[in-house]
Amino acid sequence: MFKTIQIDIDGVLADFVYGFTKIANKFFGSPVKKYNEMKFYNDFNLTENQIKTVWEEINLMDDFWEKLPYIISRSTFLEINSLRFKYNVLFVTNRTVGKISPQHQTTNWLKDRGICSPNVIISTDKTKIIKAVGVNYSIEDMPENANHIAEVEGCLSFLLNAPYNIDIKTDSKVIRVNNVDEFLENIGTK
Repeated sequence: MFKTIQIDIDGVLADFVYGFTKIANKFFGSPVKKYNEMKFYNDFNLTENQIKTVWEEINLMDDFWEKLPYIISRSTFLEINSLRFKYNVLFVTNRTVGKISPQHQTTNWLKDRGICSPNVIISTDKTKIIKAVGVNYSIEDMPENANHIAEVEGCLSFLLNAPYNIDIKTDSKVIRVNNVDEFLENIGTK
């Protein structure tokens, strides 16, 4: 029986922070940042109304999710693509806004990076997906998600270290890694 791997998108494969701050810069002149420049999650130095404006703009865009820069190497994308022969690979993301379906945009984004026939699931509750599908390995950048997933029996939960999560305490079952390649090594795919 094939084991199942769940891979988060934003903060693990894609630089959401760059896309978000680029729009904020257009409207408010705030600095454009990359994910690895954030000291705290959602540290955009914007008011609630400004954040709402950015999300409203994202919701009107055809291709926000498709245009995000990637944060892993081309060879790592190819390694993830090769996993489909030995594992069920799911890409579970909380992307819920966009003029064109975030699932469609995410699928195109992954295909453009060499992932053949990606299985993309949009969900605001990843733990339910992890349980329902029987995921064995999961990688996230958000400590809260990693902690909840760590409580699912039979699933090893990994947290990708980032400046915005490095000082946040995690469940003792959560395994921290410095990059996606280290995650793949830990689960025995390399």
